[in-house]
Amino acid sequence: MEQSIDILGASGAALSMIFELITQQPNTSSVRIIKNVLERTEIAFAVENLSYDILQVSDVNKLAQKLFLGVYKENTKKIVYNFFQKRFQFDDGQFINLIHPSAVIASTAEIGKGIQINPMSTIASYAVIENFVSINRHVSVGHHTTVGRFSTLNPNVHIAGHCHIEEGVTMGIGATVVDSIQIGKNSIIGAGALVTKNIPAGVVVMGIPAKIVKTL
Repeated sequence: MEQSIDILGASGAALSMIFELITQQPNTSSVRIIKNVLERTEIAFAVENLSYDILQVSDVNKLAQKLFLGVYKENTKKIVYNFFQKRFQFDDGQFINLIHPSAVIASTAEIGKGIQINPMSTIASYAVIENFVSINRHVSVGHHTTVGRFSTLNPNVHIAGHCHIEEGVTMGIGATVVDSIQIGKNSIIGAGALVTKNIPAGVVVMGIPAKIVKTL
C-alpha cells in the first residue's frame, strides 16, 4: 500500500539526510515538505521516482498519517514539534522511523518514534532510543544506555554502556562517553570531548577530560 509522508519543518542539512533515508522506505509515493515561520531558505532535491511538494503551513488543512520532523538541531526539533502540535494536534505514533539498512540495532533495543539513524551506526542490547532522536553516521550507543527525546548525536559519537543521556542533549562530532555516565537535559558536549564524569543540565562541556566551559 502506498504511503504519503509529511515532513514538518525544512532544514536543508536535515532534509538531505532524510531524503536519502526516505528512498529506503517501501511504497512511499509522495512527500510534502511543510515549512513554518522558522525557515527562510529554498529547498531543491532531485529524488528519482519520488514526488514532493513544498508548502507553507498556512496552505495545509490536514496532515498526512505519516510524519517526520525535517529539522536536526535539538532545540529546533522541540520548537518545530510544539509549533505543529499546537496547530494540528497529531499523535506521536504517526511519526515514522528512518533507519538506514546498514545500521545495526540489537533485537532487545527499544526504538521510539520519529527516529533517524544514519549509515553504519550501532545500537547495542537493551539500549533505549526515545522519540525524535537524530543519530548521524558511525555512531555507537552502548548496552543499557538511554538517549532522551530530541537529542542529537553527531558523526562518530560513542557512548558506552549504562549511560543516561537526558532530553535535548547535543553531542558533537567524535565525542565519547565512558560507561555509567549521566548527562543532564539540554547540555552540549563539544566535538572530540571525552566525558568521564556526570554532566549537569544546561551546560557546555569541552576537552579531554570534558570540563564545563559555559552555563546555558
